[in-house]
Amino acid sequence: MFYFVYIFVVVILIGANPDKDPALFGKWTGIIGATTCPLMVLKWTRVEFGGAAISSAMKSFTGGSSPYPLYFANPGGTFVLEDSWVYGSVDDPWRINGGKIHVMRNTFEKCGYTGG
Repeated sequence: MFYFVYIFVVVILIGANPDKDPALFGKWTGIIGATTCPLMVLKWTRVEFGGAAISSAMKSFTGGSSPYPLYFANPGGTFVLEDSWVYGSVDDPWRINGGKIHVMRNTFEKCGYTGG
């Protein structure tokens, strides 16, 4: 007979400095769906450490707004985020500017250090 024991340990450091948390640094910009993107589907996806500063070339896609790990900007398009995990972001974990939105069964963790 086999027994499985699952133990979940959560450590919260009271008074910890969030400036030193690598999840909130923004190691890369993220996934950007510009106004010409008709469909963005992310299923069973891990998006980690997004939200770094955007380059000047990318500002034309985002309108110069803050970087988000997931960004969709087509008001006539469709955005799907299903069974995914977004970990760590400098601002909001995602920004959707219009369109049809389908978001279900996701996990957002350590997101929004500066605003979101």
